[in-house]
Amino acid sequence: MTSPTVYLDSVEHAFNTLNQPHTLKSGNENTHSFHFPYTVLGLTLLICLLPLLNLWGFSLASEAGHFDIQQLALQNLSTTHLTDEMFYALRGNIHHALLEWSAIIIAVVCVGIAFAHYSISHDIIAPVLGLTLVMSGSMDAVHTLAATRMVDAIAENNTLIPFTWAVSRSFNAIALLLGVALVLFKKSQHNNTLHTASLLALALLLSSAVYVLASWMAVSENLPQTQFSSNFISRPYDILPMGIFLVCLPLFIRLYQDNRNYLTAAIVVSLFPNIFSEAYMAFGSKHLFDHYFNSAHGLKVLGYALPLMGYILDYQTIFTRQEKQKAQLLVLNKSLKESEHRFRTMNQLLPVGLLLANSKGIIVSINQYAKDLFGYTKDDLIGHKMEELVPKITGISHTAVHKNYKQNNNPYLLDNVTDFFTGHHCDGSEIALDIGLAHIRLDDQDHSLVSLLNISQLKRLMDELKFQNERMDQAMLKLTESNEQLERFAFVCSHDLQEPVRMVQSFSQLIERRLKNRLDEKDKEYLHYVIDGAHRAQEMIRDILLFSRLDKPVNSREPVCLNELCKNVRDALQETLETKEAKFIWTDNLPTLNAIPSQLFQLILNLVSNGLKFNRDKTPTVLLDAVENPQGWSIEIRDNGIGINPSHQHKIFQIFERLNAKSEFPGTGIGLAICKKIAAQHHAELTLESSEGEGTTFFIRWPEENIISVPLSMANQS
Repeated sequence: MTSPTVYLDSVEHAFNTLNQPHTLKSGNENTHSFHFPYTVLGLTLLICLLPLLNLWGFSLASEAGHFDIQQLALQNLSTTHLTDEMFYALRGNIHHALLEWSAIIIAVVCVGIAFAHYSISHDIIAPVLGLTLVMSGSMDAVHTLAATRMVDAIAENNTLIPFTWAVSRSFNAIALLLGVALVLFKKSQHNNTLHTASLLALALLLSSAVYVLASWMAVSENLPQTQFSSNFISRPYDILPMGIFLVCLPLFIRLYQDNRNYLTAAIVVSLFPNIFSEAYMAFGSKHLFDHYFNSAHGLKVLGYALPLMGYILDYQTIFTRQEKQKAQLLVLNKSLKESEHRFRTMNQLLPVGLLLANSKGIIVSINQYAKDLFGYTKDDLIGHKMEELVPKITGISHTAVHKNYKQNNNPYLLDNVTDFFTGHHCDGSEIALDIGLAHIRLDDQDHSLVSLLNISQLKRLMDELKFQNERMDQAMLKLTESNEQLERFAFVCSHDLQEPVRMVQSFSQLIERRLKNRLDEKDKEYLHYVIDGAHRAQEMIRDILLFSRLDKPVNSREPVCLNELCKNVRDALQETLETKEAKFIWTDNLPTLNAIPSQLFQLILNLVSNGLKFNRDKTPTVLLDAVENPQGWSIEIRDNGIGINPSHQHKIFQIFERLNAKSEFPGTGIGLAICKKIAAQHHAELTLESSEGEGTTFFIRWPEENIISVPLSMANQS
């Protein structure tokens, strides 16, 4: 037998879990977050404690006065007065009957709502608890009918009412215990259905018990005495139902934990009025219709009213949710119909043939494009095999692939196998097709969705493209050979021209030294023209050689530190810097690049020397900086020179293109063309921004993949 301490611990643990929020469940579906109604529980407990106000003089007693018919007859009272006296004498019985019938009516209403609740929720809690409540109400009806003498009863009310109360309340408690035990058992078996036979068996069992008890109490002359006014426990028989109600409490809390909704919460709360009702009867009521007697009956009415409230709220919640679901289903159904209409329209208008075939390869559906593609009608194709649309020469291969596709159960494209490009038109012609297979399951059967794309025109274009590519390859081969010959010619010419130019320059200088004192000013001027022309020819030949060599592939790329490279450029231009009192400045936030060192040196050298050469400022200055951007780094070379007119900027990267007079700014006109070619060799982009008289900024946009690292240091200046 469970000790009181263990029982209290289990109840405390159960109540602690009540505070955990949960989703409202009904009919095994979740709706919104549900919390235990502590406010209702608090109000219920407050009502249960109100009878204790009797300790301070408050009373709900309706005890009958002394009614002596003979003495009233001698007083010659009027009929109205006599009736009033009779009602006054019977007011306790009347109050008792009103309270009992209120509880009975509520119980009957409960069972009606319970089955309505079950019809939409399919939750066995509703009908089982409703049945126990109505059977308890039936037992209360027997108690009330006997007490008001509406049925024949032999025992006197002083004995009959307390005894039938104790029996009916015990029956009520046992019925609830059986009901919650049945529900918990069903839930533990994951069975939320209740067969009609099971429900009828439970109803028959409880009805039989009501009938047997009612018959026995009605015909029994010597019912046990259940009220002892002088004892501390004035009605000991009421201890039994109070104990059963206490046993039900943790069971109903567990039921609530598994099924948190208004109904189970209301059942849990309703146990407290029943427990207090029996406590007031057992320990407080000394006579019929006294304060605690009436209070207990009022709390019993509350014990029926709370489940009724739970049924109504839960039914309303489920009904509202189902109405929302119906509305959602209507919207979904409308959306589904629209989607189906869109699908059918798209299926018919798609410029792709679609065939649906069952697991045997029989065509069960076809769209308009497929019918037009093969020239057949719908009736010609429905019911026939897919392979009939494939010529016999490739039918075997198609069938093999189809079997392989069905085994792997994956979408399969037939455009990568040479035999899978031909379909059979009704006129006997062949159609080039791109065919795909996809698995789809409809009506619990495997189907194949076949896509057919007419690629006859594409095939013709591919054949034409193949022919043009072959011609282009031949042309490219001839062009490559021609370019190689031109490069060899330029190299040979430039190389062979250097020797005579050197001879002209050398012998001219020799003549100048030997005949220095014999030449007049005119001769010296002519000789200077010869030497200067030979020097310029030598520079041009050197630049042409360099320009032609840039087309040859070079694989000697390596990390090049721009800071070190700038120092080398400064050293190479040291004489120019000193002569022109010029400055070449660079910052230390320069990256390390992956480049061909000699070409990168030539690129920077040409751009810096141009900035110093084309410059009329007192202190020619060139600044080199690097700025990071999302595509990589931009190397900026900015000077304070003469600038370039925007209308001429598109010419400066062309070979032998000059914008200024040779007398003021000598040069070959190849330097920037070399820079452009070096940048292209490194997949970089060379651009500029300039205005005439405001200097020029060249931008070398270096790709990110050719950036090695970026050092951080202070700026250097030379």
